[in-house]
Amino acid sequence: MTKEKEKILYTKKTITQDTNDPEIEWVELDIYNFFEDQDSKDKTIH
Repeated sequence: MTKEKEKILYTKKTITQDTNDPEIEWVELDIYNFFEDQDSKDKTIH
């Protein structure tokens, strides 16, 4: 068995609509790795 750290990834999906053209939308996906980021002072989702 290897001692690889377990990975728990959280995702945040944001759909944004263009204010000038209502037919245009884009999707942003933010990924947060719980084990790597839990000790950091910045607790926002990256």
